[in-house]
Amino acid sequence: MKALEPLLLLEKLDKRQNGSNEPELIERLQEVADLFAGFVYVMELSTGRLRFHSRTLKAFLRSPHSKARIARKSWIPAYVHPDDQQMFRRDLPRYFAQHPTAAYHAFYRLRFQGHMWRWVAGSFRLVLTEEATPYLMAWGFDAHQLNPSHQKLDKYLDELNFIKENCRKFEALTPRERQVLKLINEQRTNQEIANELSISKQTVQTHRKNVIKKLEVSNSIGLARYARFFEKQPSE
Repeated sequence: MKALEPLLLLEKLDKRQNGSNEPELIERLQEVADLFAGFVYVMELSTGRLRFHSRTLKAFLRSPHSKARIARKSWIPAYVHPDDQQMFRRDLPRYFAQHPTAAYHAFYRLRFQGHMWRWVAGSFRLVLTEEATPYLMAWGFDAHQLNPSHQKLDKYLDELNFIKENCRKFEALTPRERQVLKLINEQRTNQEIANELSISKQTVQTHRKNVIKKLEVSNSIGLARYARFFEKQPSE
């Protein structure tokens, strides 16, 4: 029953009837949220506006010396990393339109105590009150707490983000260009690549230029990063 109590309190808060004391309801919701590890927040699905946030989320977002409140209407542009804001504005509404009873799990970045970005491991669930107002209830954890090796975790999450952001660029390569990219990553010379693929050296140079242009990199180091992350992609 304790696990459902935040939803029941939210429903009461949404009704605002029978002389309900809103500050008292929020305080009760806060007390229940404090029982969870990490932090809890509730936001409107359509607008992203915060409806409720736990004390632990405020401590995560705000500097220890700041007494300012979290702006509920503009919390996404203020505290969510620019590269992750589309998840809140586009991905979550689309997902729950198709999967209203499922949970959405994701890594995303929030501004930690007002001055740096920290990865968060989060889960979202759709909540419908009796008035059919769609809310998302979110549970989040500082991802650094999930792994004692912060540097390894940061590297892993950065790699996941790189793949997510650049997958379309790699998919734009032709099968032959992917073969050339793979061989470039193996430190093959243009002549060696030409011999391997039975094409001319000039054709290899053309493929190399096209790959660099499509992947928007400036040197072999950038090409190697693509080859490493997408090496399991079929070349034919």
